[in-house]
Order: sequence, then structure tokens, then C-alpha cells
Amino acid sequence: MNPDKARSILIEARKAHGEIPAVYEGDVPEDDDKAISEAESVVDLARDARAADFENEAITAILSLFEMDGGSPSDPNRANGSVAAEHGVKPPWENYPDQKVSQILHLLDGLSDDELAEVYDFEKATKNRTTIISVLEEMAQEKGVGETPFGDNPEPDDDDADPAADELAAREEPLAEPWRGYDKRKVDQILRKLPKLDEEELAEVFEYETRNKDRKAVIKALNKLAEQRAPEPEPDPEPEPDPEPDDQPQDTAPAETQEDEYDPEHHELVQKVTEKIDQENLSVPKPLPRERLEMPFDLTELSDVQLRRLHGAVNAYSSRAAYVLMLEEQLETACKHVADEKANRVIFSLPKVDEETKKDKNITTLKAEAENDDTVALWRDRQRVHGALAEAMRKERDIYDKNVQVLSRDWTMRHEQYEHDGLSNPTKRRGK
Repeated sequence: MNPDKARSILIEARKAHGEIPAVYEGDVPEDDDKAISEAESVVDLARDARAADFENEAITAILSLFEMDGGSPSDPNRANGSVAAEHGVKPPWENYPDQKVSQILHLLDGLSDDELAEVYDFEKATKNRTTIISVLEEMAQEKGVGETPFGDNPEPDDDDADPAADELAAREEPLAEPWRGYDKRKVDQILRKLPKLDEEELAEVFEYETRNKDRKAVIKALNKLAEQRAPEPEPDPEPEPDPEPDDQPQDTAPAETQEDEYDPEHHELVQKVTEKIDQENLSVPKPLPRERLEMPFDLTELSDVQLRRLHGAVNAYSSRAAYVLMLEEQLETACKHVADEKANRVIFSLPKVDEETKKDKNITTLKAEAENDDTVALWRDRQRVHGALAEAMRKERDIYDKNVQVLSRDWTMRHEQYEHDGLSNPTKRRGK
């Protein structure tokens, strides 16, 4: 990629397409190598979006401009390592110059400090891509080796030291980690654990985070959890509705269709899933009566006719539970797809540069921030609700299946006893 083409890609990435925000928010670098590096990062991001089936006008424009006159991830001289040779630095591994940013970032967690140092030196001497450099600097800070990873960190000037501040810091007692290994955990790992903590543990995380790394994504998630768990005022009691007739069928509609606030998007999703199942032309079990079915403690008290009726009823309950289980599983998967799609849209609308550090955010941070979006969180909650209901229906179905087996065995034992006793009418009523 030549510098002119790189700058053309960056200029295109700075444009907003309707409601779609700009993919690149920085200034177009004057330095040729810097411009090429930034353009390659933008192209890699656009390729990842296309691979994830998330493509919009901005992504199409960037990739079309890149592929014009034949595009490649980097200039041939840069790809074969000649730039590295000029600086006397060898690639960390053989195909490093040909790999995309996302591929390199995926491998960083498994490298030792020495290997990370090789990646840092090579990247600084060649493409100097800000995404990789910022991730390496963040990893260095987590390891406590300074802002310049794995390199020579200048000693602080004693003349600039503030004795009063040093004395105050010395008196302040350091806080222990909220849990072992907290400092080594990434933002997304911390965010996944937060909902499992109680109020006291969340308070410890909040105090520790604000006094140390003070990461915005973690603080925002903690504040949101605090709002969600705040006690709500008790509403005024509503008048009891008129009792419904006993012969009305029980409402077994899928979860979330009975919400107080009607959501057209979710309603349409439920309709699509239901219609897709109906297209199979299967016999859908009817909704069950409102009165619950109870299994008797002593089956010997039942006549043959009563036993057959009970067997049919339990089998109907099992079939209905299996149908609702299938429906909830389909809705859980559909809600996950919607949540993933909305999260991808949020990622492309988020600012790619941290306001405080002025460094590019890595993809892990962007994903964590996207999950805090209200719309994404709503669909994640729906996904979890459908999943929980599917698990409950699975247990209900298993219970009814076992009861069907018990009733079948009792019926078989009765027939064997009839044959043993020489009864001509095996359907003769027993008991009452």
C-alpha cells in the first residue's frame, strides 16, 4: 500500500454515512509510514466486520477503495520484511509481517515477556500500528513494568519529587485485590463476574478500581448494577381481577410476550419463530387446562379406565412441555443473534480513542463497552430469560416422561396379572 492510497482510505474512513458514524476519528498523519499503518488498521477492522456479516456503506466504501488497482495488507517491500532488515530487527515469527492486527492481538496473551519485547521492538521499527502498540503498553502497565513496555524506562528525577505527596502516599494503606488475580483480569472478564457479586463485594471492587486503574467500562458497569439493585418504591395495590372460568386454557405463550410494555421488535421475533415451526406441519400439542394434574400416591386405587386416562393426560403434558422447550430454545438463539448484531452496531458507533489516555481502544474494551448499552443489555436479558424457561421446560418434560414410564409399567403388570389369573376380560375395572 502506498502513502497516497493509505491517506485516501483514511479520508474515506473519516466520513459519516447517514446515521453511520465515521470509522476513523483521528487526523490523517503526514508521516508516510504512520499513514500506511493507520490505513492497514482500518482495513483490518473493515475486513473483520465483513467476515462477521456486518457490513454497511462505510465498510463497503473502505474495502472498495482498498481493493481498487489490487489491494494487499501492506506494501510488498514491507510484507517481505525489507523494512525490518533496514532497522536490523527480525520478525517475532515467520509470518508476522503478513498477519492482520486481529490475528496478532489474539496471540499476545500466550507470549512471554521476552517474546512480547520482540513484538514491541519489531512493530515500533516497522509498521508502528497504534492498535498493537497500545495493547502492548496496556499489558506492560498490568505487569508493572512502566508505560514503555519491555524497554528502558527512565528513572524519575529526584528534583521533581514532591515530599508532601510521597509522605501522604506512604501513610495511605494499600487496598487488597477484591479477589485473587484481579489485577491480571481483563475488562471483559471482570464485567462477566460483577453480576455474581453481592452489594458488599461490589463496593470493594468500586473502591479498589477507583483508586487504581479507574477503568471507565468497569465503573460504568458498577454504577449500572447499583441502579438495578436499588429498592424500588412499592406500587399501590391494584384491584384483584375477576376470576377466570376454570374451563379456560392455561396461557402458555412464550416468555416476554406478556410484558407490561409492548415491544414490536420482540413480538415480531416471536411471530417469526412460531411461524417457522408451524411450517413443518407438525402436530402442535394444545395448551393445557388451567387445573394442574396431580399424580395419585397409590395407583392400585385406579381402575383400568382411570389408569389409561391418566396415562394419556400425562403424555399430553409431556408433549406440551417438549413443544414449549423447543420454542424457548429457538427464541433464546434468536435473541442471541439480535443482541450480537446490536452489539456490533454499537461497537462501530463508539469512539475508538480513549479520551483520557488518547490511545486506541482494543477490541476487547470496545466489546465490553457495547455490552453496557441499554438495548444490548435488554436483548441479553431476553436471551437469558428464554434460556432459563427452556431449562425449566426440560426438567418438566423429564418429570412427565418418567411418570409416563411408571404408568406404562403398571399397565403392563396388570395385563401380566390378568393372564396369570386367566381372566378373559383384561380390561375389567379394578378397585373403585
